[in-house]
Amino acid sequence: MDFGNKLKEERERQGYSLEAVEEETKIRKAYIKALEDEEFSLLPPRVYATGFLKLYAGFLKLDAEEMVNEFKLLAYGAQEEEESFQVPEATKESGFNWPSNLNLKRILTAGMFLVLVIWMGNNLANYFASRGANEQTQPRPSVSQQQPEKRAKPPQVAVKTAEVVIEATQKCWLRIVVDDQQQYEGMLLPGQTKSFIGKKTVLVNAGNAGGINITFNNKNLGPMGTPGEVLEKVFSVDKPGTE
Repeated sequence: MDFGNKLKEERERQGYSLEAVEEETKIRKAYIKALEDEEFSLLPPRVYATGFLKLYAGFLKLDAEEMVNEFKLLAYGAQEEEESFQVPEATKESGFNWPSNLNLKRILTAGMFLVLVIWMGNNLANYFASRGANEQTQPRPSVSQQQPEKRAKPPQVAVKTAEVVIEATQKCWLRIVVDDQQQYEGMLLPGQTKSFIGKKTVLVNAGNAGGINITFNNKNLGPMGTPGEVLEKVFSVDKPGTE
């Protein structure tokens, strides 16, 4: 199986899109596609391209070392490793100890890792910056929206009425006029009770004033008069009752 097809078919077998691999590995989609299409001229310098391939192959759970070796042979052939260049004579004469190939590899690997970290850090910084800008541009609810204004309830004014309750202890003829309108005329027998409510006045005309007890606005006034007495009283909102 060809090098590029091996990567592509394994990626597709595992169900990853190029975008998903880019998200997971932080390797640019263009570089992933260049590896799969074997368009090696589109890749970054050799040390970075090799590092990206090793990361990508490891992500797909392929043999990373085998893939890297195959890639180097295809992409660079018999060319020497970039890090294995000859030390200039002038440098040797100066007495400077140039790093060995092994140490140079480690330095380059650390540098590649640092580049990846910086690249990821920039992406995260841009993400949080754009997120913060979106939050700032969103309108905040006004004070009136946050908490509805509480309106004071108007004070309730007690409505005055004239309420008369008549309880018969003896047989008594009655005529009742409420606010100048006659509401009752008849004989009230012992044990019977009648109640009347007027906005202004309640007039009680009794043929046996001693035979009825009067309660006016929840206040017990007792018998309206003496037994057999014919009596008329007006119970007003302003006064408890007058003849």
